[in-house]
Amino acid sequence: MHRPKLLLLDEPMSGLDPAGIIEIREMLKELSRNGTTIFISSHILGELSKLVTKIGIIHKGRLIKELKSEELKDQVIKKLIIETGNNSKALEFLKSKNMPSNINQKNMIEIYNPSAINKPETICEWLVTAGLTPRTLSVFEEDLESFFIRTINTEEA
Repeated sequence: MHRPKLLLLDEPMSGLDPAGIIEIREMLKELSRNGTTIFISSHILGELSKLVTKIGIIHKGRLIKELKSEELKDQVIKKLIIETGNNSKALEFLKSKNMPSNINQKNMIEIYNPSAINKPETICEWLVTAGLTPRTLSVFEEDLESFFIRTINTEEA
């Protein structure tokens, strides 16, 4: 392929096997590094998130959100999810440590505090010391697909 200044692609990863997707992704990254501007229209949002530097969300024919990849990192939902043998007791304990939390629909504790998300081992130590050893402790970060759905649902509300 020559080195175009602008490349417009519609669903470039559609129908490819995993090796083909990787090959196309690397080729597009190389073109971009060499100065080609690439516009991609795709429904495979997980793949796009590995490739793009700017995101535009179009819904019902309108551009409803445009942001850089770095800005996306600040707008996705991040939370620490915890399950113990006694979540209600753990919730009260965390609140006593000034760590606001809540119980979700799956009866798991959610913490949105950035310090907890960035240092989950501290929360784990607190719970273990209090005799509330976590069965599950994981950091959740919303992916591009979930962000897209939340964005279009917010737009319609």
